[in-house]
Formats: sequence, structure tokens, C-alpha cells
Amino acid sequence: PCAPRNHLANPTKHAAIIGGNGYLLKPNPFRPRLERPTAWTNIFLPRNHLLSDNLAPLMQHAIQKANVLVEALPHIQRFRGETVVVKFGGSSMDNPDVVRAILEDVAFMGCVGMRPVIVHGGGKAINARMKKQGLQAAFVKGLRVTDAATMEIVERVLNREVNPELVASLNELGCKARGIHGEDVISVHKHVEEDPDTGATLDWGFVGAIDSVDVEPIRAYLEADII
Repeated sequence: PCAPRNHLANPTKHAAIIGGNGYLLKPNPFRPRLERPTAWTNIFLPRNHLLSDNLAPLMQHAIQKANVLVEALPHIQRFRGETVVVKFGGSSMDNPDVVRAILEDVAFMGCVGMRPVIVHGGGKAINARMKKQGLQAAFVKGLRVTDAATMEIVERVLNREVNPELVASLNELGCKARGIHGEDVISVHKHVEEDPDTGATLDWGFVGAIDSVDVEPIRAYLEADII
């Protein structure tokens, strides 16, 4: 091993040592400590950490990651090969660190054999763009009214900004990702209701109710291991 000598003087007092191949060797607690390293758990630790003066936090971080994977194993086995829909939107999309963490989780799901599909919104970007263009949101019975100008903003933000950014981020993480626009696979009709108090027709503009979803383009991507 290439660990500092003081780590090797009394290995029985240490939970882990650094192997010469740049791996953290974590003893298996269910086997005698003096067994050969092949009975230990290998966790990758980059070589540039071997000369660090403070290895303990790095070791602990690696061990924690290994423990998380062990705990997740039953779920990974259960959902391997299954399609998993991830709804992604709201205020979480306004924090780059949260977005990155969610996409890393989605990338991991793809790596272990799940078939993730992300259904996303636009976060606060749509409201910010409307405010910038002087458009005021109107509501009827608590539902937002979507006029032609608002619809243009929604289409531009979702299809030309948010979706391509998510796809690019997933590709940077080593995934194969493609975007599908809602209007290409979703069939809708105009949503109207009758006011129970006055009998008047309630109209929300370009708000629609879903009739059907063409899942074949989505399935084709999933069969090609594309998120």
C-alpha cells in the first residue's frame, strides 16, 4: 500500500487505508480484519488525494457514498428496466445546484438500468419574462388565463431555453438525452367550464385539457437508451 507509514504501523486501529492503485480499502465488518484485501470493499479515490494531509474526511465521504449505494441496491434491482417519470419544476429550477443534483440523480438512474423520463416546467422563468414584457397574469377561479402573447412566451421559454439546457446538461454528464416538445405528442381540447353560480362560460384562453399522449416517440428514445 502507498498510504503514509503511520497508517500502516497498526492497521487494526484504522478503518481504512489507501491502496497503491488509488483505491480506498474498506474492511468488511463481517470478516476477520486480517483477511486479504480481496475481501474488502474497493471505493475509488483519485491518486491526487494520496498525499493529502487530511485524508480522514475524504475517506469518510467515500464510505458514506458506498453506504448509500448499498442501501439503494434493493430499489435499483426492483426498478431496473422500468420507466420512471420524474416531474421537475417549480422553485427547484431556479437553483443551479439543485438542478445539477437532480440531473446527476437522473443520470445515475440511467446508468443502473432504469429508463427515466423527465417532465419539466419552466420554474419562475416564464413569470420573469412576462414581467419583463409588461404582461400581467390574470386568473379565473384560481387558474391562470393564457392569451396568445403569454403562450408565445411559454413556448419560447420551455422549448427553446429550458429544455435544451436540461438536455445539454445531461449530455455533459455522459448520458444520451433528447428533448420532446409537448405539442408534438400531446393532443388537447380547449378547456372551458360553466360558472355554477351564474351559468356563464368560463374561458381560460389557450388552456387545454389533455385528450391523449402519443407515447411512441418516447418509447423509441427509451429503447435506444436515450433519456
